[in-house]
Amino acid sequence: MQRIILHCDLNNFFASASLAFNPTLKGLPVAICGDAKKRHGIVLAKNNIAKNFGVLTAETIWEAQRKCTDLVILKPDYTLYENVSKKAHQIYLRYTDKVEPFGIDECWVEITNSGVDFKKGEEIANKIRKEIKNELGITVSIGVSFTKTLAKLGSDLKKPDAITVISPRFLRKSVWKMSCRELLMVGKSLDSTLKLMGIFTIGDLANSDEASLKTRIGKVGVMLRSMARGEDCDAVRSYYKQVKPKSIGHSATTERDLKEESEVFAAFLEFSEAISQKLKKENLLARTIAISILTNKFENKEYRTALLNPTDISLTIAKSAMELFNKNNCLSVPLRAVGVRVINLIDNVTIKQLSLFEESENNIDNILENNILKIRNKYGKNSLKRAICINNTVKPSSPGFYK
Repeated sequence: MQRIILHCDLNNFFASASLAFNPTLKGLPVAICGDAKKRHGIVLAKNNIAKNFGVLTAETIWEAQRKCTDLVILKPDYTLYENVSKKAHQIYLRYTDKVEPFGIDECWVEITNSGVDFKKGEEIANKIRKEIKNELGITVSIGVSFTKTLAKLGSDLKKPDAITVISPRFLRKSVWKMSCRELLMVGKSLDSTLKLMGIFTIGDLANSDEASLKTRIGKVGVMLRSMARGEDCDAVRSYYKQVKPKSIGHSATTERDLKEESEVFAAFLEFSEAISQKLKKENLLARTIAISILTNKFENKEYRTALLNPTDISLTIAKSAMELFNKNNCLSVPLRAVGVRVINLIDNVTIKQLSLFEESENNIDNILENNILKIRNKYGKNSLKRAICINNTVKPSSPGFYK
């Protein structure tokens, strides 16, 4: 049976969602930008009108305004984006439960079934495209193919509001002529390595020697060759059975350089509370803590340490992060950005070997945090805050290393 997979990519998502929520801006050049006063002053997204003026993602606000003097600048609204993304997921779920998110604005949707061929797949893609536009007020580009990689490539070929079908015949006739950079996972560095091997197109990659690729690039090279040949069989996971995360982290660029330990700990605690909430939601415990720092001289460093006992408690995570921070003398220079990440995650059902004292201490902290979480879920996340975090300006939602 021929697999039929769609890759749905919501066009200019941040800008489109904001415009759908505020239709008075229709027809105007719009960019979603960070706060220049908080040193996040870059373009995060833009609509097609701003794009036609030459506005680019990741350039500074002043550069964008120099190109387009009438540019309307909006602040990012992450709650809005998450809500629109979930509504799009519900539209995909009308057709199958095999819906696998790939970021907030992209999803693979597998509709493989008896009687579903590329023609029927294109028809379903068109239905989804119209439903997204009519119900959400935004557009989507959809790739239809027989592997996840080729479906993703298809959605990138025509934008906005378009459908591209990549059949086995189209793969050899057209896709094989394209640059390797068009493939998922192939960045500038890897593309340069492939060129040194005489591999310039996807077709060159598909017909290359597997042993040579493995020797030069490793398993990734073999995987890329399989993708280019349309032979990768990676399954689209059920929306209701998503794989648990291997790490959870938050980081942020600060409004001003951090020079005091109390400022750093407040940021770590804010991050750790967000991390703890996700760990509890996924029923996971962390065995390793990692911190990242960016100095005001733009030197990036990361340190990590193993925990004596796995945890999902925010205070434990924050204290461990701070101990690691002090151990490595991270405040020897002012800091521009900081981050916390937990890795080596295990299921909460794993038995923790704790001393009686540690068990008692952890139980008290756990009961306290669960009660705090209940209050925040009922009255809002800002309804209850730790005193040290009241004046903290370094928030998990701010742009940072892990974003």
